[in-house]
Amino acid sequence: MIQFNGMKKKSPSDYPTLSFRLSSEAKDELTNLIEKAVKKANKHRSEDDYVIKKNDVIIDALKIGLERIIKKNS
Repeated sequence: MIQFNGMKKKSPSDYPTLSFRLSSEAKDELTNLIEKAVKKANKHRSEDDYVIKKNDVIIDALKIGLERIIKKNS
């Protein structure tokens, strides 16, 4: 067990997984967009700021996109 500041460090298996299938082309396109968004989000951060991760970008994008789809189709 790995300890970090008195707390157990979480491993990937401690988190639930959401998965789906897509074409190779769609995966490449999404990966490219995600990498651009992460890079842009972290561009002006200072040393003390939280580092935006891929998961942060993906979760935000899904929430924003799904909310827009729901609103559009209401």
